[in-house]
Amino acid sequence: MFTTIVVPLDLEPAGDRALPVAAALARTAGVRLELVTISSPNLNEASDIEELRRRAETYSDPAHAPATHVVHDNDPAAALVAFLADRPGALVVMGTRARSPLGEFLLGSVSEELLTHTQLPVLLVGPHASVQNWSGSPTLVAGVDGSEVSKALLPTLVAWKASFGGPRPWLVEVLPVPREAAPHPDVADTADVHRLASTFADKGLDTDWDVAHAKHPAEALIDFADRVEDAVIAVASVRWTDPHHAHRTSVARQLAHEAHHPVLVVPADPARLTAAQ
Repeated sequence: MFTTIVVPLDLEPAGDRALPVAAALARTAGVRLELVTISSPNLNEASDIEELRRRAETYSDPAHAPATHVVHDNDPAAALVAFLADRPGALVVMGTRARSPLGEFLLGSVSEELLTHTQLPVLLVGPHASVQNWSGSPTLVAGVDGSEVSKALLPTLVAWKASFGGPRPWLVEVLPVPREAAPHPDVADTADVHRLASTFADKGLDTDWDVAHAKHPAEALIDFADRVEDAVIAVASVRWTDPHHAHRTSVARQLAHEAHHPVLVVPADPARLTAAQ
């Protein structure tokens, strides 16, 4: 189970979109909600403390006031990584502005740096995510494939289900559109996702599963999630970005930018996956 919900805030209105989601999850799980902002070492923290206090009062139950933290550092991303290192059971919930690749290359992105360096799951609330009247027990829609990377989702999905309950998660594999329509479903198409569902069941997590055919995996997962009343899209990400910041192949990034639901990104370290086999 998750032991705390951490919301990094830059104290800009766009970042506040994560707060109703985080507050609902914290209430459902009965765990602590923590709000944290990073401030320059040379600035007085009084105004930051007041801004965090105001948000805590707005988005939480007065009987369970969130913890608030002001961390002083000139490198916000590094400070957040260090802050989270002391909270191994945390779920990070944060808003993302979904800048263009050029914008992130020129201006940088705290969420990008955090996802590149943390091993904690991060729930991203993008600019198109609808969070009004958001439930604290949504349905997980996990994008999977036939690789070992998808198995990295299991511990986080188990922790999510134990913490927030909700319906059985969906495992959705997106395959290329076939050149010719088959008269009957191809058993080979369902082999990988069915095998993964069986593996998860052996580990104590029962799931439903489906296969979609589409040119772009992110678009298919968004379409599937849109047909679920209350959803969170979950994906394992080996590399959130690349050395050249091109971002052309990241399904997780495209989902965060375009999805109408929050997106749970689970870092998948290839070295750790190999060692666990």
